[in-house]
Amino acid sequence: MQFLEKIWKLLFLAQMPWQLIAAIVVIFVFIPCAVVKLVPCLLVILLYIISFTANVIIWFFLFTESQVSQFLRKCNKNPPFIVYIAGDALVTLKKSIEFLLSKAKSFSPKKWYSLPFIVVFAYFSYQYHYIDILFDNTVRYWHELNKYTHYKVKDGDCLGKIAQQYHVPMPVIISENSSRYPSLTSDPDDISKGWVLRIPRYYSSGIKND
Repeated sequence: MQFLEKIWKLLFLAQMPWQLIAAIVVIFVFIPCAVVKLVPCLLVILLYIISFTANVIIWFFLFTESQVSQFLRKCNKNPPFIVYIAGDALVTLKKSIEFLLSKAKSFSPKKWYSLPFIVVFAYFSYQYHYIDILFDNTVRYWHELNKYTHYKVKDGDCLGKIAQQYHVPMPVIISENSSRYPSLTSDPDDISKGWVLRIPRYYSSGIKND
């Protein structure tokens, strides 16, 4: 404390060049030290904020998904577009959490200011577990189930007509179905009645189905 008082007096009461020396010490020594000690605390706060946000998204999405499921069972319709948006948001959130957790691990436990990371890592891993379960069991299920529609070929159908109907390029339809119907690659017009073609949804909207 006495040392800080001396620095304070040098900054405001001493004459030049002592004021300049004191200012340099504060700028290049004390401020960096303070930042080094504060950064871990700020990152811990950030992790808690993201954890809280993740929980809000998770429980909201679970509630929404439940309501959507009930609605779909009654109306026999496909999930609304918000399901795909929520899925992409959760994937992004999952990647962000993985990045932050890797950063938290990089702090040495031998440093006193790393101690909060040990505590928050255990807590945050518990929260992350629920995000992972939600992604695996809910988002992936909806995405895989509904990113394709199926079309049963009728008399008089041709691949160009089907592609135009669903606004999907013919090469995409051929690529999606060539393993099941190899003749598509050599003669796209050679399709037979009764074939069930897999058509990517929302392709024309710019959403890729990886």
